[in-house]
Amino acid sequence: MEYNLNIKQLRVAKELDNQYDFVVEVDWEYIATESNASCARYGTASFSQPGDSFIPFDDLTEDIVKSWVISSVDIAGLEASLSEQINDILNPKVSVVPFPWNN
Repeated sequence: MEYNLNIKQLRVAKELDNQYDFVVEVDWEYIATESNASCARYGTASFSQPGDSFIPFDDLTEDIVKSWVISSVDIAGLEASLSEQINDILNPKVSVVPFPWNN
């Protein structure tokens, strides 16, 4: 199974605790893919105050922001849920079949 985290949007406070352009929310998408099946979960990670390791907005990279999301989400639980959903897609427990009287 392949998993990919995509950053969809950043929301920024112009000033927060004397820090400028502080990221307060990150919208993300986590996609699981196997064979011809895929599914995704969407979420928002929120941040309310700058820490000692504040990084200026212009110095942010995608990997830095992804690390924030990963540290704020239960990735193991998310992957287990997505894996179960993919398994249900690839091995459905219920299917639509033709009426038996149309033979």
